[in-house]
Amino acid sequence: MKTSDAVKVFQLNDYDWWAGATLESVKASYLEWTGVSEAEAFDNPQELTDKEMSTLRFREEDEDCLPGQEAKTFRQRLNEMVAAGDEFPCFFASTEW
Repeated sequence: MKTSDAVKVFQLNDYDWWAGATLESVKASYLEWTGVSEAEAFDNPQELTDKEMSTLRFREEDEDCLPGQEAKTFRQRLNEMVAAGDEFPCFFASTEW
């Protein structure tokens, strides 16, 4: 089974991405995790496109970008999370971390 068949990545606002099966489940988990109101939490939430999954880059929090070392694509990182048995929905990435 392809990862994208079961788990997707959703951009919830200008700075947060979460992974899960549906936008509704991701939004509910995000609200519970952050404690913010729905009005504050979301700005046009949507599933990432196939192109975005291949072009957006994920960088580990403590990863030093060494010369010649490339950041992973969102697709690569999601595949790693699925293979590791991570539970979804869950936090995926943020520009604020």
